[in-house]
Amino acid sequence: MYIKEFVEAVERTKGFGLVVPTVLPAPAGRFFTKETMQELMKSIFKTIGRPSPEELTAQCFEINHGIKLIIDDFFKTTSVFTLGWVDEPSKCLVQYTEEQLKHLLVKGISNENLDLHAWITMPSMEIFDSTLNTKIAIANNKPELLYAIAARHVDDLAEGFVYHPMLLGDDYLNKLGLYFY
Repeated sequence: MYIKEFVEAVERTKGFGLVVPTVLPAPAGRFFTKETMQELMKSIFKTIGRPSPEELTAQCFEINHGIKLIIDDFFKTTSVFTLGWVDEPSKCLVQYTEEQLKHLLVKGISNENLDLHAWITMPSMEIFDSTLNTKIAIANNKPELLYAIAARHVDDLAEGFVYHPMLLGDDYLNKLGLYFY
């Protein structure tokens, strides 16, 4: 399902007249292993530090965009900054439709509370999400989830978690006036 929706997100991004990021073919293996995750997390913490849980969730776009750059350098690949929504058990994220996203692009946003979610998609269709679990932890008073990273193949996500890519790259956010680099 994710791969189908990812392909639809490529077409939707084109259809909105946005820049479509490079999407590399899937490699034979996986990027996120126990060993690579330990080294990757060291690189991430060295570069961005350890933001507070509130900063992490409030700056989802900025933090995931920064981490994308670190991941690309670390793995010598090109990942995709992905915008969409996640169907997850606590239902703390808003589901956006294509029409709603298009409306925002035409009319703009009236405030900076855009509840669209961002994550990173690897060429292998692995997800790296540094903010969702912390958002769930805050919304549902579950401190055990603070700073938990989702870094796995879309076929191996925790039960009840389904990522829905809607748009690819950062051009949509740029067009809304949300510059973060």
